[in-house]
This record gives sequence, structure tokens and C-alpha cells, in this order.
Amino acid sequence: MDPETIQSFASELRLIKILIACLMVPVLFIAVIMYLQFSYSGCGTREAQRFVRKVMGLVAAGKFDEAKDLSLRRLEEKPADVSGRYYSGMASFRKGDFAEAAAVFQALVDLEPGMREQLQPYLEKCQKQGGEPSR
Repeated sequence: MDPETIQSFASELRLIKILIACLMVPVLFIAVIMYLQFSYSGCGTREAQRFVRKVMGLVAAGKFDEAKDLSLRRLEEKPADVSGRYYSGMASFRKGDFAEAAAVFQALVDLEPGMREQLQPYLEKCQKQGGEPSR
């Protein structure tokens, strides 16, 4: 290769690096925005982890009314919180209030369709127990 070709090739490589850098700025900006949105939504925070540990302990101890109350208080603070809805339904399910559990689980599936597979066994058991989600 002659020196002019090498120089042209090097110049094109520099241009490609600049284009890649220009494309990375918006990608990084979007990533930061998504991170902040995730952080402020309450998901993944220490406070959310404490909530999950506490409500799981209440459910495991058979304190279903307390677990439901804690979940409902969380939903008052953070209406879009998936874990608050999930544990509210789980407390009702474990208590044997299948109609309430079915309604909560169905509403959660409506809000988060990706949870259908996880909640389907609970919805089916609720239906077998006579608990139909109210619509």
C-alpha cells in the first residue's frame, strides 16, 4: 500500500471513530435516564428490598392481614409498584380469599402482561376454589 492510501484509510478510521462517539452519547443519555427512572420508581432500591423482606416474613408467619395492610400502604405511596400488588394478592391467596386474590392477580396481569406465566397457576387455583376475578 502506498502512503496516500494508508493516509486515506487512517482518515476514514478517524471519521468512523467520531461517528461511533456521536452515536454513543445519545445511547448513554438514554441509559442514564432509564437508570434514574428505575431508581425513582422504587424498584430495586433498598427500601423496596426491605419491603419485600418484611412482607415475605409476614406471609411466611401466617400474618396475612398484616401483609395485606403493608402492601396496601405501599401501593398508597407508590401506586405503580408491582411488588405491592403481588404481595397484596399473595396475602389474600394464602389467607384463602380466592376471589380477592384472583382480582388482584388479574389486575396485575393486565398492568404487567409479562407476569401472566408466573401468576397463571395462582389464577387457576383461585378459579378452582370459586374465586373469579371481578371485572
